[in-house]
Amino acid sequence: MFQALGWNHVHEISDDFSKLSLEVEDSSKRQHIMLLEFTPKYPAVPPRISCTLPHAFNLLWTQTSDLKNVCKQFTSALQQYQRFWDDVEELKCHAWILEPEYPNYAATTFRLALG
Repeated sequence: MFQALGWNHVHEISDDFSKLSLEVEDSSKRQHIMLLEFTPKYPAVPPRISCTLPHAFNLLWTQTSDLKNVCKQFTSALQQYQRFWDDVEELKCHAWILEPEYPNYAATTFRLALG
């Protein structure tokens, strides 16, 4: 679970520091990447966030928000999908998934081959 924001969570940083990707582990030890894109108006304007979740991640941003707060919100959002992702992992183990060929954590529909 996410404890504190440190360098161990940094996955990648762009040369101009306008993009930052963070790696966050959920309670089932699955790794998730969250990409943050900053405008010159940051922190008055929140970063744009991209991630692979089944539904949009809606960041709650205030003037006192910081990256640690963003990660806490993201970790909380991950918790909502734990049971779903457990079921998907079981499906991957016991069924032949035709589409998507390489499902990510955002995938919610699957085409299966039946005997």
